[in-house]
Amino acid sequence: MDKKFFTHSGQQQQGPFSIEELKNQTIQKSDMVWCEGMDKWQAAGEIDELKPLFPVEPPPLQNAVPPPLVITSKNETGVKPPLTADEKKRRKKLFIYIGAGAGALLLLALSIILVAALSGNKNKDVVTTQDMNAKFDSLKAITLKASQDPNGQKIGAVDDKNMTPEQKEEALKLTYKKNWKSYISARANYSSGPAGGITNATVTLSNNMPYPLEQVTIWLNYIRIDGSTYKSEKIVFYNVPANRNETKPAPWSDKGKTVNTRISKITSKSLGFSYSDI
Repeated sequence: MDKKFFTHSGQQQQGPFSIEELKNQTIQKSDMVWCEGMDKWQAAGEIDELKPLFPVEPPPLQNAVPPPLVITSKNETGVKPPLTADEKKRRKKLFIYIGAGAGALLLLALSIILVAALSGNKNKDVVTTQDMNAKFDSLKAITLKASQDPNGQKIGAVDDKNMTPEQKEEALKLTYKKNWKSYISARANYSSGPAGGITNATVTLSNNMPYPLEQVTIWLNYIRIDGSTYKSEKIVFYNVPANRNETKPAPWSDKGKTVNTRISKITSKSLGFSYSDI
Protein backbone atom coordinates (compact mmCIF):
# COMPACT_ATOMS: atom_id res chain seq x y z
CA MET A 1 0.00 0.00 0.00
CA ASP A 2 1.43 3.39 -1.03
CA LYS A 3 2.45 5.76 1.71
CA LYS A 4 0.37 8.90 2.21
CA PHE A 5 2.23 12.03 3.23
CA PHE A 6 1.01 15.16 5.00
CA THR A 7 2.82 18.43 4.19
CA HIS A 8 3.27 21.55 6.29
CA SER A 9 4.63 24.85 4.92
CA GLY A 10 4.98 26.37 8.41
CA GLN A 11 1.56 28.00 8.20
CA GLN A 12 -0.83 25.38 6.81
CA GLN A 13 -1.09 21.56 6.84
CA GLN A 14 -2.23 19.73 3.70
CA GLY A 15 -2.71 16.10 2.63
CA PRO A 16 -2.57 13.25 2.68
CA PHE A 17 -0.83 12.87 -0.72
CA SER A 18 0.74 9.92 -2.46
CA ILE A 19 4.21 10.36 -3.96
CA GLU A 20 2.64 10.69 -7.42
CA GLU A 21 0.30 13.38 -6.11
CA LEU A 22 3.21 15.23 -4.50
CA LYS A 23 4.73 15.67 -7.97
CA ASN A 24 1.86 18.05 -8.76
CA GLN A 25 2.37 20.05 -5.54
CA THR A 26 4.74 22.96 -5.07
CA ILE A 27 7.00 21.32 -2.49
CA GLN A 28 10.47 22.42 -1.45
CA LYS A 29 13.24 20.39 0.18
CA SER A 30 12.77 22.41 3.38
CA ASP A 31 9.01 21.72 3.65
CA MET A 32 8.11 19.47 6.59
CA VAL A 33 6.31 16.17 5.84
CA TRP A 34 4.95 13.26 7.91
CA CYS A 35 3.41 9.87 7.19
CA GLU A 36 2.21 6.92 9.23
CA GLY A 37 5.13 5.17 10.89
CA MET A 38 7.30 8.31 11.30
CA ASP A 39 8.15 9.48 14.84
CA LYS A 40 8.19 13.15 13.92
CA TRP A 41 7.93 15.65 11.08
CA GLN A 42 10.99 15.75 8.78
CA ALA A 43 12.20 17.92 5.92
CA ALA A 44 11.11 16.50 2.53
CA GLY A 45 14.68 16.47 1.24
CA GLU A 46 15.77 14.10 4.04
CA ILE A 47 13.27 11.31 3.17
CA ASP A 48 14.57 8.69 0.74
CA GLU A 49 11.21 8.09 -0.97
CA LEU A 50 10.88 11.82 -1.77
CA LYS A 51 14.45 12.51 -2.94
CA PRO A 52 13.54 11.74 -6.62
CA LEU A 53 11.27 14.82 -6.49
CA PHE A 54 14.36 17.06 -6.15
CA PRO A 55 16.74 16.43 -9.10
CA VAL A 56 20.40 17.05 -8.33
CA GLU A 57 22.28 19.36 -10.69
CA PRO A 58 25.93 18.42 -11.45
CA PRO A 59 28.60 20.97 -10.43
CA PRO A 60 30.18 23.15 -13.14
CA LEU A 61 33.15 21.62 -14.98
CA GLN A 62 36.40 22.91 -13.52
CA ASN A 63 39.38 24.00 -15.63
CA ALA A 64 37.38 23.75 -18.85
CA VAL A 65 39.46 24.70 -21.89
CA PRO A 66 37.75 27.44 -23.96
CA PRO A 67 37.55 26.91 -27.71
CA PRO A 68 40.26 28.62 -29.73
CA LEU A 69 39.46 32.12 -30.97
CA VAL A 70 39.33 32.28 -34.75
CA ILE A 71 39.61 35.70 -36.36
CA THR A 72 38.96 36.02 -40.06
CA SER A 73 39.35 39.50 -41.44
CA LYS A 74 40.65 38.69 -44.94
CA ASN A 75 39.35 36.77 -47.90
CA GLU A 76 40.97 33.64 -49.36
CA THR A 77 43.46 35.70 -51.36
CA GLY A 78 44.80 37.29 -48.18
CA VAL A 79 43.65 40.76 -49.29
CA LYS A 80 41.21 42.68 -47.10
CA PRO A 81 38.03 43.30 -49.16
CA PRO A 82 36.90 46.90 -49.70
CA LEU A 83 34.15 48.35 -47.50
CA THR A 84 30.63 48.39 -48.87
CA ALA A 85 28.53 51.56 -48.93
CA ASP A 86 26.48 50.36 -45.92
CA GLU A 87 29.66 49.55 -43.95
CA LYS A 88 31.08 53.00 -44.68
CA LYS A 89 27.81 54.58 -43.53
CA ARG A 90 27.79 52.55 -40.30
CA ARG A 91 31.42 53.48 -39.56
CA LYS A 92 30.66 57.14 -40.12
CA LYS A 93 27.77 56.99 -37.65
CA LEU A 94 29.96 55.11 -35.16
CA PHE A 95 32.62 57.83 -35.29
CA ILE A 96 29.91 60.47 -34.74
CA TYR A 97 28.53 58.64 -31.68
CA ILE A 98 32.04 58.15 -30.25
CA GLY A 99 32.72 61.85 -30.66
CA ALA A 100 29.41 62.70 -29.00
CA GLY A 101 30.21 60.45 -26.04
CA ALA A 102 33.66 61.99 -25.65
CA GLY A 103 32.12 65.46 -25.74
CA ALA A 104 29.59 64.55 -23.06
CA LEU A 105 32.33 63.15 -20.81
CA LEU A 106 34.40 66.30 -21.30
CA LEU A 107 31.38 68.46 -20.38
CA LEU A 108 30.85 66.38 -17.23
CA ALA A 109 34.52 66.67 -16.22
CA LEU A 110 34.52 70.45 -16.72
CA SER A 111 31.29 70.76 -14.69
CA ILE A 112 32.82 68.80 -11.79
CA ILE A 113 35.95 70.98 -11.83
CA LEU A 114 33.81 74.14 -11.88
CA VAL A 115 31.68 73.01 -8.93
CA ALA A 116 34.78 72.02 -6.95
CA ALA A 117 36.36 75.43 -7.61
CA LEU A 118 33.23 77.33 -6.57
CA SER A 119 32.90 75.21 -3.42
CA GLY A 120 36.53 75.93 -2.54
CA ASN A 121 35.95 79.68 -2.75
CA LYS A 122 32.91 79.56 -0.46
CA ASN A 123 34.23 77.05 2.04
CA LYS A 124 37.89 76.46 2.85
CA ASP A 125 37.19 73.03 4.37
CA VAL A 126 38.43 69.96 2.48
CA VAL A 127 35.80 68.52 0.13
CA THR A 128 35.11 64.89 1.08
CA THR A 129 34.64 62.02 -1.36
CA GLN A 130 31.00 61.80 -0.31
CA ASP A 131 30.46 65.48 -1.21
CA MET A 132 32.08 64.98 -4.61
CA ASN A 133 29.93 61.91 -5.26
CA ALA A 134 26.81 63.92 -4.43
CA LYS A 135 27.86 66.66 -6.88
CA PHE A 136 28.70 64.03 -9.49
CA ASP A 137 25.23 62.45 -9.14
CA SER A 138 23.46 65.79 -9.48
CA LEU A 139 25.49 66.72 -12.55
CA LYS A 140 24.76 63.41 -14.27
CA ALA A 141 21.28 64.77 -15.00
CA ILE A 142 22.79 67.35 -17.32
CA THR A 143 24.86 64.77 -19.20
CA LEU A 144 21.92 62.36 -19.48
CA LYS A 145 19.88 65.14 -21.11
CA ALA A 146 22.43 65.47 -23.91
CA SER A 147 20.55 64.92 -27.17
CA GLN A 148 21.87 62.64 -29.89
CA ASP A 149 20.44 62.99 -33.37
CA PRO A 150 20.01 59.47 -34.90
CA ASN A 151 21.20 60.88 -38.22
CA GLY A 152 24.31 62.34 -36.63
CA GLN A 153 23.46 65.91 -37.61
CA LYS A 154 23.66 67.83 -34.33
CA ILE A 155 24.50 66.95 -30.75
CA GLY A 156 24.13 69.33 -27.82
CA ALA A 157 23.38 69.55 -24.08
CA VAL A 158 21.03 71.63 -21.95
CA ASP A 159 22.64 74.64 -20.29
CA ASP A 160 22.65 74.07 -16.49
CA LYS A 161 24.15 77.41 -15.38
CA ASN A 162 20.90 78.64 -13.84
CA MET A 163 19.83 75.30 -12.27
CA THR A 164 19.86 74.93 -8.49
CA PRO A 165 21.08 71.67 -6.86
CA GLU A 166 17.45 70.78 -6.14
CA GLN A 167 16.53 71.27 -9.81
CA LYS A 168 19.46 69.12 -10.90
CA GLU A 169 18.38 66.35 -8.50
CA GLU A 170 14.81 66.49 -9.83
CA ALA A 171 16.12 66.32 -13.40
CA LEU A 172 18.16 63.23 -12.50
CA LYS A 173 15.13 61.57 -10.86
CA LEU A 174 13.01 62.33 -13.91
CA THR A 175 15.62 60.65 -16.12
CA TYR A 176 15.55 57.48 -13.95
CA LYS A 177 11.74 57.41 -14.00
CA LYS A 178 11.53 57.71 -17.79
CA ASN A 179 14.21 55.06 -18.35
CA TRP A 180 13.48 52.68 -15.45
CA LYS A 181 13.60 49.62 -17.75
CA SER A 182 17.32 50.29 -18.25
CA TYR A 183 17.95 50.08 -14.48
CA ILE A 184 15.37 47.57 -13.12
CA SER A 185 15.12 44.06 -14.59
CA ALA A 186 14.07 40.51 -13.68
CA ARG A 187 15.63 37.25 -14.87
CA ALA A 188 14.41 33.67 -14.39
CA ASN A 189 16.94 30.86 -13.84
CA TYR A 190 15.78 27.24 -14.13
CA SER A 191 16.37 23.75 -15.50
CA SER A 192 14.17 22.18 -18.18
CA GLY A 193 13.94 18.52 -19.21
CA PRO A 194 13.75 17.26 -22.84
CA ALA A 195 10.01 16.59 -22.50
CA GLY A 196 9.31 19.79 -20.54
CA GLY A 197 9.00 20.54 -16.86
CA ILE A 198 10.66 23.34 -14.89
CA THR A 199 12.89 22.55 -11.89
CA ASN A 200 15.41 24.42 -9.71
CA ALA A 201 13.66 27.68 -10.60
CA THR A 202 14.69 31.06 -9.15
CA VAL A 203 14.04 34.68 -10.14
CA THR A 204 16.64 37.46 -9.75
CA LEU A 205 15.68 41.13 -9.44
CA SER A 206 18.35 43.70 -10.37
CA ASN A 207 18.02 47.25 -9.00
CA ASN A 208 20.73 49.36 -10.63
CA MET A 209 19.27 52.66 -9.43
CA PRO A 210 20.82 54.71 -6.59
CA TYR A 211 17.40 54.58 -4.90
CA PRO A 212 15.84 51.73 -2.86
CA LEU A 213 12.63 50.02 -3.99
CA GLU A 214 9.87 49.36 -1.44
CA GLN A 215 8.05 46.76 -3.57
CA VAL A 216 8.48 45.04 -6.94
CA THR A 217 5.92 42.52 -8.25
CA ILE A 218 7.07 40.04 -10.92
CA TRP A 219 4.94 37.57 -12.89
CA LEU A 220 6.54 34.33 -14.13
CA ASN A 221 4.90 32.81 -17.21
CA TYR A 222 5.61 29.10 -17.76
CA ILE A 223 5.60 28.56 -21.55
CA ARG A 224 4.89 25.18 -23.19
CA ILE A 225 6.88 23.84 -26.14
CA ASP A 226 4.10 25.00 -28.53
CA GLY A 227 4.41 28.59 -27.21
CA SER A 228 1.23 28.65 -25.13
CA THR A 229 1.23 29.67 -21.47
CA TYR A 230 0.77 26.76 -19.05
CA LYS A 231 0.48 28.86 -15.87
CA SER A 232 1.59 32.13 -14.25
CA GLU A 233 3.09 32.63 -10.78
CA LYS A 234 3.54 35.91 -8.83
CA ILE A 235 6.74 36.73 -6.91
CA VAL A 236 6.96 39.90 -4.75
CA PHE A 237 10.19 41.52 -3.57
CA TYR A 238 10.14 43.97 -0.63
CA ASN A 239 12.67 46.64 0.45
CA VAL A 240 15.32 46.09 -2.22
CA PRO A 241 18.37 48.34 -1.50
CA ALA A 242 19.90 50.62 -4.12
CA ASN A 243 22.36 49.02 -6.55
CA ARG A 244 21.56 45.50 -5.34
CA ASN A 245 20.55 42.15 -6.88
CA GLU A 246 18.23 39.84 -4.92
CA THR A 247 17.12 36.28 -5.72
CA LYS A 248 14.07 34.29 -4.59
CA PRO A 249 13.02 30.67 -5.26
CA ALA A 250 10.26 30.16 -7.81
CA PRO A 251 7.66 27.35 -8.03
CA TRP A 252 8.62 24.34 -10.16
CA SER A 253 6.25 22.92 -12.76
CA ASP A 254 5.63 19.51 -14.33
CA LYS A 255 5.00 21.25 -17.67
CA GLY A 256 6.63 24.08 -19.57
CA LYS A 257 9.85 24.54 -21.52
CA THR A 258 10.78 28.16 -20.78
CA VAL A 259 9.94 30.81 -18.17
CA ASN A 260 9.33 34.47 -19.09
CA THR A 261 9.33 37.34 -16.58
CA ARG A 262 7.22 40.51 -16.49
CA ILE A 263 7.51 43.36 -13.97
CA SER A 264 3.97 44.53 -13.19
CA LYS A 265 4.46 46.89 -10.24
CA ILE A 266 7.23 49.11 -8.75
CA THR A 267 7.14 51.57 -5.86
CA SER A 268 10.00 53.78 -4.65
CA LYS A 269 9.30 56.53 -2.11
CA SER A 270 12.76 58.13 -2.25
CA LEU A 271 12.56 58.36 -6.05
CA GLY A 272 8.90 59.39 -5.96
CA PHE A 273 8.13 56.64 -8.46
CA SER A 274 5.12 54.34 -8.77
CA TYR A 275 4.55 52.03 -11.75
CA SER A 276 1.78 49.53 -12.50
CA ASP A 277 0.76 47.88 -15.76
CA ILE A 278 -2.69 46.98 -14.42
